Amino acid sequence: MAQAREYSSLIGVDMPSLPTDLPDCGVGKLRTRRNINGAPFSFKVEDFVGFPTMDGKKFICLQKIQHTAPKPASEYRFAYYMVGVKPGAKGRWVFGQFALLLSEPELKRLLRMAAKKWPDFSKVLPN
Repeated sequence: MAQAREYSSLIGVDMPSLPTDLPDCGVGKLRTRRNINGAPFSFKVEDFVGFPTMDGKKFICLQKIQHTAPKPASEYRFAYYMVGVKPGAKGRWVFGQFALLLSEPELKRLLRMAAKKWPDFSKVLPN
């Protein structure tokens, strides 16, 4: 894990009050949640890519998710972690409340739609 001081110089922000490690984004941890209808589902974060925001108070990531129940499937999750401010979480990286889950076809479709509608968006996409 990168230390806060290592990336503070990279983003030009002094971060003495921030956690010293970046979040692990939950890699390898089995999670069970309930969907909007109350049915349980389980998943693991297989991997992630991410970076701290310019102010160093959030960590933005794209996670590769493997669902294990009720049926196996892969998805991608746009998520963020932020430095907690409430008692019990203060000064620690905590998972953001909202995160978008997309299947690979949905992610590709969304990126293609953006590139078609906004011609300059293709500069953002890798070749």
